[in-house]
Amino acid sequence: MVVEVPCRVDASGAAPLPVSAPTAHQLGLMAAVRSCERDIADAALLTAGLADSDEPGAATDAATRAGALALRAFATHPLVGSLDAARALAAALTTTDQRRGNVAN
Repeated sequence: MVVEVPCRVDASGAAPLPVSAPTAHQLGLMAAVRSCERDIADAALLTAGLADSDEPGAATDAATRAGALALRAFATHPLVGSLDAARALAAALTTTDQRRGNVAN
């Protein structure tokens, strides 16, 4: 987890400064981004685990779930501007990574 706060930095180090509570809009934005991050992490973990599966059909099921999670995450992320961009990002996340030996879609 990363926490960003304004701070004062001097010779003795950084000291956080007081901040006001986030607005409802800011809380909603933070919740939306966090939800996307969780879906992206889940999709990446599913994709990474595909090479370890010995069950018939498990790799296909996991690849389908990973692709759906990645697409949902990127399509709903506030900084991804279009469905085409979301599709491209999801495909990049769930595509075979030859250097790591992962198998997907």
